[in-house]
Amino acid sequence: MSQQSPTRQPGTGPVPGTSALTYPRAAAISALTLGAIAASAALAPTADAGQFVHRYCNGTTTQNGWAVYATGPGTTTQGACALQARLVAGDGSNTMWGPGSVASIRWEAPDNTSIVQWNPDILYGYSRWSADTGDMVLRVGDTGGSPAYSCKNDECARNIRGPLGVFPGATVVQASITCTPASFQNCRSGASLLDNGGTVVLNDPSLPTGGTPTGNLLDGASPRTPLRGEATIALGVDDQGSGVAMTTLNIDGIATSTSANSDCEAQPAFRKVPCSLHYDGRMNVDTSKLPDGEHSYEVVATDASGNNASLRSGKFYVANSPVGPGSPEVLRGGLTAPAGTDTAKLTASFPATRYRAPKACKSKSYRRRHKVRCTSRGATNTYKGTWSAKTSSTLTGRLTNTATKGTIAGAPLTITGVVDRGNAAPIELAATTNENGRFSVALPKSAGTRKWIVRYRAREYDAVSAANAGAQTVIRAKSRLYVSRRTVRPGARLRFTGRLADRTPGVPVVLQVHYRGKWRVFETTSSLDGGTFSASYRFSRRGSQGTYRFRARVRPTGGTNYSNVAGYSNSRTVRVR
Repeated sequence: MSQQSPTRQPGTGPVPGTSALTYPRAAAISALTLGAIAASAALAPTADAGQFVHRYCNGTTTQNGWAVYATGPGTTTQGACALQARLVAGDGSNTMWGPGSVASIRWEAPDNTSIVQWNPDILYGYSRWSADTGDMVLRVGDTGGSPAYSCKNDECARNIRGPLGVFPGATVVQASITCTPASFQNCRSGASLLDNGGTVVLNDPSLPTGGTPTGNLLDGASPRTPLRGEATIALGVDDQGSGVAMTTLNIDGIATSTSANSDCEAQPAFRKVPCSLHYDGRMNVDTSKLPDGEHSYEVVATDASGNNASLRSGKFYVANSPVGPGSPEVLRGGLTAPAGTDTAKLTASFPATRYRAPKACKSKSYRRRHKVRCTSRGATNTYKGTWSAKTSSTLTGRLTNTATKGTIAGAPLTITGVVDRGNAAPIELAATTNENGRFSVALPKSAGTRKWIVRYRAREYDAVSAANAGAQTVIRAKSRLYVSRRTVRPGARLRFTGRLADRTPGVPVVLQVHYRGKWRVFETTSSLDGGTFSASYRFSRRGSQGTYRFRARVRPTGGTNYSNVAGYSNSRTVRVR
């Protein structure tokens, strides 16, 4: 846009309509409407990597670091972006500018950045009041080297637009009018600058930095602790230039999750620093969508200028299914035995259940008369007995390789005993196979009735065993019953006491009497400390003569931690006469 400079003859007033050249001619100003503002917005370039774009004025009255200055007589300012979202500096009124007086528009880059390019939309107004005047020198550009544009008086273009190059490493740009007299005379002329707003391209050489990460993604760094389901990693990120824009989680080199900073402004940004300098990023990955095995991860932070920094990387392991035979080798660890294998077979039995026929069975006639007694039986995996404080059952077995038909020596085994009912805690035992692949373990005397599972895991991190064997102990409760008298009269009361052999408290006990061919319950109680219990029974005064038998039945329920099955005490006989 061009415009004629208004002139003024000595001794006359200012040319009508040009007394204040802070705004150029009315016709020119009226043309600087929203269309001119939109035109300057079109000047906004696309920043390269490591660069970002700041947009000023042009639609906003927020200063964001832009300032206007006026020094010396004759200079005035009308605010930074405050008046119609423009930068205004200078004065075209009938006031002389003193030597060295300056009116300028100025902006300083954020810390740790430098200016690459300036794209202003400046209107310059000039009017000379006298021939005896100093020069009005216009400079547009950075302050570190030669300005990109320099001129004086009415030689200057009335519209100066970017892009304007700047000195490498420049941190300040400005447009200024300076009164520069040839001698010491004043500048008898008026000049003004009006910037409709534009953009500044800045260079950001700094990379984001990260703090210490947290999250359960880090827990999967060992194949012993693989991940399953949702995994998270979070860390704080700082940037010294344009601010943190986002963090990205790459899985196996592929961007999987992104966390964008909500405290960011799209570029070209009116904010001096587009994004906040600190951001707490949090990223998730659904490991159920990853194959089992080893994976790599990388956390990348990106600032507003497009700089990427790798902040954390490493490996993690995924096991969506329990680890065992068929799982990736990297998840399973080393062999638990030198000859360990997935093709294994495990047996378990109780030697005490083995029956061998007596030598008398060698006689044919004896065998004919005692068929059952003369039938030998091998050991079985079910042991039945009554609780005893002196003896315990022994579980034995063998581990073999089904592929080679050989045995597996030195293999660690786990033996777990659980109850079908009640809340008794599981029993965990361990054993190791000998050179023949055999094992033997004595079960605790207090184990009671349980199902036993023997497991062989081929590799150290396996959760699924390569071979299992099951066994069962069925142990009846043992108790002793005492009666206060053996012979009584009709209507007498008897006192019964007793004790559980294993002395367990809190076990239900039922007292029974055999009457008219049937066992009948006459009292229910529970064992006390030391396993003791007591009860009483009164006979009828009439027709109660006879002989009676009494017994106690230990009857564990699902609500107790007693692991034995029901058992009966000895019976006591009482005569009523």
